[in-house]
Amino acid sequence: MNNTLITIKTENRGEWLNLCRNGISASDAAAICGLNPYKTILDVYNEKLGADLTKEETESMRQIREFKEYAAERFSEKTGKKVRRRNRTLFSAQYPFMLANVDRMIVAENAGLECCITDTLHLKKFKNGEFPPECYAQCLHHMSVTGADKWYVAVLVINCDFRIFRLMRDDNEIEKLIEKERSFWENNVIKYIPPKPDKNCNQTLF
Repeated sequence: MNNTLITIKTENRGEWLNLCRNGISASDAAAICGLNPYKTILDVYNEKLGADLTKEETESMRQIREFKEYAAERFSEKTGKKVRRRNRTLFSAQYPFMLANVDRMIVAENAGLECCITDTLHLKKFKNGEFPPECYAQCLHHMSVTGADKWYVAVLVINCDFRIFRLMRDDNEIEKLIEKERSFWENNVIKYIPPKPDKNCNQTLF
């Protein structure tokens, strides 16, 4: 697979949001697969075709962003692995409809880090070494765009727990995801044909 990346730096949140209209991000990927409990494939379609994305950052969004910094630090502290920011939006040269804004990349490894912030109400999702399917889709998407061999997930359960998971690259699963994203982009977004709404946002489509 050709993993050549096109990188684009934005100067502010507005530029970044507009750039995201030009492709499918990791959070979009989960929704397209019916795995995002808070966002549907129709929501993604509307965003790509003109829905207002320029809303100001909410208090919740700011806290999640700042807790991600803490989660990345705890990951390094617990594993001894160094991480670095990638302050650019990454586009796949082979699949230009796929973009990524990764939380961190792992230094000296062909790997990245997803920082997941949650609370005790959702702790059960991470028991028994498992994590939510929407997070799985996001990691597959990031590995596809970056060509990474693995992706780590740092889960911060606020005021309760901190857990680390590792997801190894699975090219068969990644190809399934790419085809779902390609179909959505080429048959819905480009052709201005709304997708059918999800009957169940939590259905597993892999």
